[in-house]
Amino acid sequence: MKLSKSIGILLFIAILATGLVVILFIASENIIHKRNNFVRRFSDGVEKAAQLDLKSNGYYFAGESADTLYLGSYDGPLYLTKVNKNLTAQSVNHIKLSHMNLPFRSAEVRVQPPYFFLADGTVPCIFRGKLNNLFAKYIAKPGGTFSRPVVIDSATIAYRTHDQTGQSVLGIQHIKGAEKLSNQLLQKQIDGNFDVDGTLNYDNKLQKLVYTYLYRNQYIIAQKDLTLDAIGNTIDTTSKAQIKVAYVKSIKAQKMAAPPLVVNQTSTTGEGLLYVHSKLIGKYEDAKIWNQASVIDVYDLKDQTYIASLYIYNINKKAPRSLFATGNYLYAIIGHTLVRYQLTNLITSHQTK
Repeated sequence: MKLSKSIGILLFIAILATGLVVILFIASENIIHKRNNFVRRFSDGVEKAAQLDLKSNGYYFAGESADTLYLGSYDGPLYLTKVNKNLTAQSVNHIKLSHMNLPFRSAEVRVQPPYFFLADGTVPCIFRGKLNNLFAKYIAKPGGTFSRPVVIDSATIAYRTHDQTGQSVLGIQHIKGAEKLSNQLLQKQIDGNFDVDGTLNYDNKLQKLVYTYLYRNQYIIAQKDLTLDAIGNTIDTTSKAQIKVAYVKSIKAQKMAAPPLVVNQTSTTGEGLLYVHSKLIGKYEDAKIWNQASVIDVYDLKDQTYIASLYIYNINKKAPRSLFATGNYLYAIIGHTLVRYQLTNLITSHQTK
């Protein structure tokens, strides 16, 4: 009797757990495929010009030179991979540091020829070296932990950090000067941390910083000294972050209390244009295609206008994880594959020459 009762309880728990998983899956699908009252203008399409198997899923874009793409690796933080822009040849090179005994946890490489930088926001520390010998010296220690590092020039890095109140802000660090923070750029809606999460880029052509929010339809354009230049909107209608944040006593920190609505997954800039990997389906769009491809919305940063959208198709059911725009090409890392796409004239005609 007791055994059958125990089996019944276990069966009930299993059915309940399965039901919850199904409900969460349906809810997530409804979020992904929710019809929004905006209409995209799709380009004639981007042509896949070349691809290269990187043999690993840990790569990210670190920068470029005239004919070379530079890739960093989360799996091997002290390695820098060079790939020619035709994607026909690659080489892996080892980085050497002046200080190897620091507690590195999230080291990332950024390239600004003839220099490269290695930054770890958890230490925090910044190294700089020459590309011709890949030896980097310790040059700066920002005042607090940071993330999203981008190189502005050969002596300056920008990043997201925290001010004295614990709110997320944007900051810059010059190798021969003090750290500068701005609490005027990121605009708090809920908690000032999760709600302002996003992607930081630097457009070399315009020489401006661009920060694209993750959970709302907005991006910020700022000068190199962190003064506001303009605020733009992505074409969807999610103006307020749809997130729930709760304080967890056991870890004495705030955490997400429910799955958030992601609006802009990631972004990149190039030649005065902003490329945003959107997660929201628009009016009249085919939900089946959204299961096979990702949508990249393209904006002109000069006047904050929407240009058109592109489909980037998944590879082995993997969506683009990282984007990089340069010249007339858009590059994407999809799983362990690096892909180069030829941009159409509809896009390139808006570039800053």
